Amino acid sequence: MLSYFRINDPYRLIGVFLLLFIFRISVFFSGNSQIIPELEWMLVGERLADGGMMYVDVFHPIAPLAAWTYNLLDWIIGRSHIGYMIFAFLLVCLQSTLFNRLLLKNNAFPQNTYVPALVYGVLLSLFFDFYTLSPVLLSMTFILLALEKILSHIENRSDRDEPILSIGLHLGMAMLFYLPSVVFFISTILVLVIFTGTVIRRYLLICYGFIVPPALVGLYYFFFSEFDQFYYSLILPFFQWQGGSLLDVQSFLLILILPNFFLILSMLRMLQRLRFSNYQISLLRVMFLIFAFTFLAFVITNNRKPHTLIIFAPTVAFFLSHWFLLMKRGLRSEIAFLFFVGGIVVINLGSFHDMFGVRSYINPTPMLVQPTEWDEATRGKSLVFLGDEISAYKSSKLATPYLNWDLSSKLFLNPNYYDNISHIYQQFSMDPPEVIIDDKGVLGPVFEKMPKVSGKYRQSGNIYFLRP
Repeated sequence: MLSYFRINDPYRLIGVFLLLFIFRISVFFSGNSQIIPELEWMLVGERLADGGMMYVDVFHPIAPLAAWTYNLLDWIIGRSHIGYMIFAFLLVCLQSTLFNRLLLKNNAFPQNTYVPALVYGVLLSLFFDFYTLSPVLLSMTFILLALEKILSHIENRSDRDEPILSIGLHLGMAMLFYLPSVVFFISTILVLVIFTGTVIRRYLLICYGFIVPPALVGLYYFFFSEFDQFYYSLILPFFQWQGGSLLDVQSFLLILILPNFFLILSMLRMLQRLRFSNYQISLLRVMFLIFAFTFLAFVITNNRKPHTLIIFAPTVAFFLSHWFLLMKRGLRSEIAFLFFVGGIVVINLGSFHDMFGVRSYINPTPMLVQPTEWDEATRGKSLVFLGDEISAYKSSKLATPYLNWDLSSKLFLNPNYYDNISHIYQQFSMDPPEVIIDDKGVLGPVFEKMPKVSGKYRQSGNIYFLRP
């Protein structure tokens, strides 16, 4: 298999895409592969498509360009889980092509080959939640575009300013899809300081390009007098590290075993400096520095899920591609690659389909949208769920902005503040939910201060129904 993709033939890309589709096809049509974050993204897109403003009409700490992308998707495909996976598949194919092109264009390897595209695509098949259109996957497109310019600048030391400016712009756009991508800007500055003789004026150009996209978004919210809401919903939570994950630590570590095993083997091989030019050695050092900073992006990510590991894909794929290409053609290289691909199949599809006994060690159930006790009461209705159970929204529509409990709780837990109760009253009056589920037991004190609103609802346990 590996020998087939070593050949410099554009048609080999079709083979890459076909293999990636084969990885996904059983998950595409399983009918029960929707993850909780994807449902959140759909709710955000649906709310914005109804005319809402992000961070004002829907509370969620998602980056603005990702939110607006989900808004566009809602116009195109609505709440289509398969649609999200198809768009993600197309984006992975595009990114695999970009990754292969940037490495060959910048002479990272001594031969033209499609192995880097293959390795990148296989790494993005590591776990089934990689298959949806996540903010980190969207962000990675702009990271790859910036990386191409960075490597080109290291090799050619061009006198043109446009590529330097575009590096900053691409990194600024990447951050607006996925905030932890900001670490790529920091690593880029260090790479240019250490490995190039870039003049100060060009560092200022990169900083200017990086600042422009978030500055425009900030001005947008400032123009509509909603910058405070933008700050409290997006920027402040980013600096309030919470940690946490939908999977337990054991599952996370087991998912990482295979790529880490091959990464260690490849780095040990790289240390021998076999058949590398001075420029290629510099590239190895550059990618290792970026890889080290990627750990920082992963650490500062709130509520880590397996798909947040996508941020490691370019650097890990770079080292693994080197390792596979250094192997001579023959049985050894084919066995190593088949072990790599087979291991990912076992981890991914084994845990999802409960095969090979993998689910005893990696249980993805906490990540999946599950049936809830409130499904019958909420089906087809507008809902406010005061709590963390996003699955309750799978057959209902979000009413009011209160999607994310961490952001909404500041209002409901402090009803004695006039601004808080005024905000809740205004939202419940303008967009009265047909059903309210008070999973946290906080609505009683709030309704005591809003008798006009509370009179419209009848209570049954912790569920409130809007009177006809």
